[in-house]
Amino acid sequence: MYDHSDYHILTFEVTSRLCKTPMQLRVRRFQLREGDITIRRCSENEDVKEQKLQPYCLADIDEAAAEFESYIYENTVDGLYEAAKGSDELVKATFYMIAMECRATNTRYPAYDDKAAHVGNDLKDF
Repeated sequence: MYDHSDYHILTFEVTSRLCKTPMQLRVRRFQLREGDITIRRCSENEDVKEQKLQPYCLADIDEAAAEFESYIYENTVDGLYEAAKGSDELVKATFYMIAMECRATNTRYPAYDDKAAHVGNDLKDF
């Protein structure tokens, strides 16, 4: 367990190219310990870039896990639909099967079933 620098909680929105809807993360600063890594490295072509990060951690990991799971269920089908819209019939059929499989295995998010069925039918009818 880390010592928090303060108990002030900040909310960040994180986006990706996979989904238009941002995900919110609640974080707070923590005191660095030896061995903590606060540099992000990424490669672009052969150029490695580094960015120093401020020491933040999730404010509540259990809450974040539940919110992430909910976020995935709320946005997966829309992401599949957007990705498949301009694709060929094979991709649409594949994404339709994924939407239907997600619907069949869903036990925790009843609203997801209706959305998956609607989007799945739209993909099937392309």
